[in-house]
Amino acid sequence: EFVHLSLLSQPNPQKVLLVGGGFGGVLKEILKHPIQEVNYAELDPLIIRTAQQHASSFTASNLNDPRVNIHYVDGRYLIRTSDDRYDVIFINLPDPSTLEINRFYTLEFYRMSKQRLKADGILCFLLPGSITYLSREMIDLNPTIIQTTKHVFPYLSIIPGEYNLILASSNESVIQNSADILIQRMRERSLQTRLLSDFHIRYKFDQKRRKWYDSEILKAGKMSLNRDFHPSALYYDLLFWNSIHSPAIAGIFRQLKCLRFSYIIIPTALMFGILLLLQRYRLAWHKSFIVLPIIATGFAGMGVDIVLVLAFQSFYGYIYHWIGLLIAAFMVGLTVGGMWMTRRINGVQQENVIDDYATFLKLELFIVLYTAVLISVLYLLSRFQEYAFIFAAAQYILLFLNILCGFLVGAEFPLANTIYQKHTLNSTETASKLYAADLIGSWVGALFVTITFIPLFGIFNTCLLILFINFCSLLVFAFAKR
Repeated sequence: EFVHLSLLSQPNPQKVLLVGGGFGGVLKEILKHPIQEVNYAELDPLIIRTAQQHASSFTASNLNDPRVNIHYVDGRYLIRTSDDRYDVIFINLPDPSTLEINRFYTLEFYRMSKQRLKADGILCFLLPGSITYLSREMIDLNPTIIQTTKHVFPYLSIIPGEYNLILASSNESVIQNSADILIQRMRERSLQTRLLSDFHIRYKFDQKRRKWYDSEILKAGKMSLNRDFHPSALYYDLLFWNSIHSPAIAGIFRQLKCLRFSYIIIPTALMFGILLLLQRYRLAWHKSFIVLPIIATGFAGMGVDIVLVLAFQSFYGYIYHWIGLLIAAFMVGLTVGGMWMTRRINGVQQENVIDDYATFLKLELFIVLYTAVLISVLYLLSRFQEYAFIFAAAQYILLFLNILCGFLVGAEFPLANTIYQKHTLNSTETASKLYAADLIGSWVGALFVTITFIPLFGIFNTCLLILFINFCSLLVFAFAKR
């Protein structure tokens, strides 16, 4: 259905792009049509090698067909950098259950795909569906992506089923085909299929079921667009799959839907305000003022690292070797920052408490300023990424930002240990409590940034939240009694 209903909608498909999953039978069905060229994007070459080693004669012949060009590259990167134009683009990938896959369902990706399609070209992809009942979670997931697609492609054809087939185009004539036209083209092309028949095509194009599907997804109302830096479809897909496999967790995700950015900002501000009052009246533990900034810094370090990895993935797609470089860059910055601050501490007289305090305050301020700069840089990169120079330079800019983030986080920890130990002679207590504080902040960042803040609020608002939390911890530290 995925291949034939899509290709039969195109009157004369000559050039096709397939993103993902070609060796499982999809290529075989595509090549039954009068196709002159198929560009097949598969990120991992080992998948193709394994398929060729253990393939049947049919699969081997499809992979070795002279019309098939296999590109070992991320499909989005190929679309972004290629100049070819296609009659049909197949996105043969799972629904957006991860940040990586979500990149193929975003507004930015649909704009790239539109540029790679001919005037009467068609973009084809699948969404979870049902022929009898659409759950609340499915009703939310489908319209999120459909409305995002409609923002780029003026004409859509949705063929409901166990998986809904979405056909998007800038040409109305290739979308508004009747079952009779597809049956006629199937006969003209002499297609030999086991499933697809005259009856089956008419069954798939049944108007009652299509009207039922349209009426169901209208219940969702207007949804937020799914974007690279605001992957709202990821949240709805997590909710959908948890409703099937883990209803208890799905209930938590369902409640998160009501979460607003202000619901986090206001309680956070109140909490820090209470801490300021406690310190003002000397009711807080005198050593606690250094623990809170370490939690906030741990949260910022992990949150920024995740944001930069996702931003890189949004721009370039391929991530396997670069994720190692990005994480290594953060660790290098962490090491250099820690070594630099340790040497600086060893060069300062032990009784010079004011110097340690002022230096820590400056580091907190630099983290706040760094987050503000990060937001600006990410905005500019996303806004001007169509320029070749910006697109080429962005990877090194993101790498440098990760090094700088690691440096600031690494420099703060040894200085915090020095300040804390001035209030206690127990070095074990100092190291354990501050390290625990750092791990708590990092854990909160890793958990909530990935599955809550980025899907619900987007990258920019997540960065604003990181900035706000570190600004509040800066204030608490600034007004603390030394």
